[in-house]
Amino acid sequence: MSEENVEIVRRSLDAFVREDWSALLEGLDAEIEIDDTDIPDADDYRGHEAFFKWQTRWNESWASSRMEDIEVLAGREDYVIALFRQVVEGRGSSIELERQDAMVCKVRGGKIVRIGYYNDQEKARKDAGLPV
Repeated sequence: MSEENVEIVRRSLDAFVREDWSALLEGLDAEIEIDDTDIPDADDYRGHEAFFKWQTRWNESWASSRMEDIEVLAGREDYVIALFRQVVEGRGSSIELERQDAMVCKVRGGKIVRIGYYNDQEKARKDAGLPV
């Protein structure tokens, strides 16, 4: 099952990077929950519409944003972790920033039901049940 879950997350991230929203939604549960773990007081995001609201809020700060060097690994139980380099260019400043981010996804019934977004790969690895 873990390899199937890894493939579901891999396909969904590929669709996200290509901005193929219909393919992305195929991998997301209708009631998906998003937890942006590093933002204290972050809004609660639940469902497809909320996923796109979360993305819109992220993109408001950046002229461009891309994920590079994506590595997808099986975690404990139904969890899958995606480790990647996030590269953004500031809107207005044109300053390019890089950081090592991660997503911990819970997969159930062939769909991603939860995404935890992390600015700290070590913390994400711990939460996914992987060695640091």
